[in-house]
Amino acid sequence: MTNPSHLSVGDLAQRLAPITGNSEAFHARQLRAQIREGALKPSLRGGSGATAPALFDEIGLCRALVLHALASVKQEMGTLKAVATIMETVDPRARRDDVVEPDGMELAVARIRNGEPMFLHLEFSMWPEEGEEDREVSGWLTNDPTPKDSAIMPRRAWIVIPLHHVLKPLVG
Repeated sequence: MTNPSHLSVGDLAQRLAPITGNSEAFHARQLRAQIREGALKPSLRGGSGATAPALFDEIGLCRALVLHALASVKQEMGTLKAVATIMETVDPRARRDDVVEPDGMELAVARIRNGEPMFLHLEFSMWPEEGEEDREVSGWLTNDPTPKDSAIMPRRAWIVIPLHHVLKPLVG
């Protein structure tokens, strides 16, 4: 028997539907596509083999909601796959020097629960209409809402997601 704190795809869909207003079936299809393409990675598998169910913890549920928010503004699967890695990158300026903190989304959720704002910054090397195949996406989690441009690699477009608003229905 699996840990009751681990959520199946159906459980994730059931939790996301009332937040987004989309049906559970819609979310189940979207989640399965994101899992198949590698954009959403399960915490563990409920067994062995290719058909073992994907299981998620609370942080996985938060990642799923962020990916849904990006998909709802027409971000392609390639961008969502990049965001899966970006959600584990924390801006060094957002870290506290004297405290050992978790990485990525775990840190963001902990900070949001403490009443602190957290943002997901995505930077794009070119405008979306210029072509998905050559576009580079980078970014990080931070407590600063303002994107910082780099003199080394200037960016053409940004998306800044206020995670403290997006994740509020899940983490309070």
